[in-house]
Amino acid sequence: MIGLLLFLIGKPSFVFLDTIYVPTDSATPQKAWNGITDSTLVILENGTYNITTPLVYGAGPGTSANMIGMQGTGAESVIIDANGSCAGFCFQPVETQTRENLLLQDFTMREGKYGYGAGFLASHTPTGPFIGSIVLRRIKWVNDSATAMGVIYITPWNGADCDSIWIENSLFDGCGYPGKVLLDLRQDYGSSPSGKLYFINNTIINCISIYMLNIYQLRGYVFNTIIWNNTTSGLQLCYLDGVYNSDWDTSSYNEVPIRVDNIEEDPLFINAGSNYRLQTGSPCKDVGYDVSAIITENKDLDGYTWTGTYEMGCYSYLEYLKVKLSTLEFYMH
Repeated sequence: MIGLLLFLIGKPSFVFLDTIYVPTDSATPQKAWNGITDSTLVILENGTYNITTPLVYGAGPGTSANMIGMQGTGAESVIIDANGSCAGFCFQPVETQTRENLLLQDFTMREGKYGYGAGFLASHTPTGPFIGSIVLRRIKWVNDSATAMGVIYITPWNGADCDSIWIENSLFDGCGYPGKVLLDLRQDYGSSPSGKLYFINNTIINCISIYMLNIYQLRGYVFNTIIWNNTTSGLQLCYLDGVYNSDWDTSSYNEVPIRVDNIEEDPLFINAGSNYRLQTGSPCKDVGYDVSAIITENKDLDGYTWTGTYEMGCYSYLEYLKVKLSTLEFYMH
């Protein structure tokens, strides 16, 4: 299963010139998001942020930026909680805006509920410019439920394109809705897209869906991903449609095989209900593909830098073990 990606890609590079801290500089995430200027990063300080309406970018007049971001201090430290009352994020640039690029990272999005895009929705107005790159990394999506389509739903409209989508080192736990797609990632119907999806080192567990991944007219690359203990009402976990899926590569860990190089054993999490880091004897250790050429930032969900051979899933076994050993050594002294 160990391999090297032998293709070149244009990875997005985010350079932020300004920061807004929540709640130090702005009382709420939405207030920080409103009227955000180009090259600005919103940083959520430790805590839980309860929301009753989605965090919307692009709906209001005067918003003009082509590189924005929001990050927490870590998925264990920052929680955005919709409490089942609304969706999480809505990214909808308007006609007057330039090509938009978005970065979200290092927080938990919990209990988002909506018809489309309960955790994250990205779409575009029919006559607007293209969406640029979307990067969603090191995010825990927990108990998010889309009653129509997609806990993550990305769909440019009417010939609009999306440069590329990166979803990396993230956990999807207890998400989904019976008979609906968990992650719906697509280009416009009938278009000839150049965009690609990179789905790298993610873990999907305890979710319910007709398909875990619906990739429609996108060139999809799926690597080092654990899909385990989910409930599907369809005949397969992934649905590929359109003629643009010829680059599909599933080097992933899955209880239902899509390609022969998948493993079908128990991944041996530390706790299958709450802690999805790997045990010492896990078959997912040291068997991942080398994705250093393609991943946008070489860190796992805990924020540790990947070293040595990649694992499957969103956590690095080696780096987590190092921290545990250093903690044990501290207590021994």
